[in-house]
Amino acid sequence: MNSPVLIAHRGESRDAPENTLAAVKLAWDRGAVAVEFDVRLSADGIPMVIHDATTRRIGGPARAVNRQSAAELATIDAGAWKHPRWRGERIPQLRDVLRSAPGGGRIFLEFKEGPESVDAVADVRKAARFSQKQLVVMSFHRATVEALGAAFKQAEACLLLEREHWKRDGGVEEAIEFAHAHRLDALNVEVGPDLDAEVIRRVHQAGLSLYCWTVNRVETARALFQAGMDGVTTDRCAWMRRRLEMELSLPRDASLHCQKFRET
Repeated sequence: MNSPVLIAHRGESRDAPENTLAAVKLAWDRGAVAVEFDVRLSADGIPMVIHDATTRRIGGPARAVNRQSAAELATIDAGAWKHPRWRGERIPQLRDVLRSAPGGGRIFLEFKEGPESVDAVADVRKAARFSQKQLVVMSFHRATVEALGAAFKQAEACLLLEREHWKRDGGVEEAIEFAHAHRLDALNVEVGPDLDAEVIRRVHQAGLSLYCWTVNRVETARALFQAGMDGVTTDRCAWMRRRLEMELSLPRDASLHCQKFRET
């Protein structure tokens, strides 16, 4: 199992526009050791960092990301919707976000599309010389998760689960069976009141790590870490870390001890 870690959700997204270089860099600058963000392919096959299937919510046209070229996506102001101070922030390419990471910084990379995106992301990762050992690759799409294992053999591979899936009878056991069948390392589940020490124990007994999303209350994060949770994703990473360090007497940058990775 990993040491407990706080994960900055789409960067420091409480204060900066999600999934932008500004949000990711702000997370690193504030001491985050792990950042989560999303990846989709542009129409010309370039991995772009964006959550939604269209660009409408972040200020672009109501068109699918995969129907716009990387050049078209780069013209969209992806920051002004958050606050005027972020006007001019762009939808970044994955390569630029990978290059922004400090030595030892971990990246939780969610694949929003099918297996067709895996090879393109793997090529960008290799060109950016970003170590697979710093990556947690994950998806809700099971066919994508299966493909991730072959393309990212040194990365931690993870199945994402919405609460409706894992909380139902047999949901945790079914997810564990899938993880074992495809040699996954972890599950990453949506937080809810059913997520307790017993669920965490069952996942750990199966030899898997367990992460959860998205937690913005200190009380919830504290209880999850005390119950043995390996990682908690939050929109308020720096704020959350300061309070947990005080309340739980965690070592500074808990797990949070960054290992320096070198690509082999």
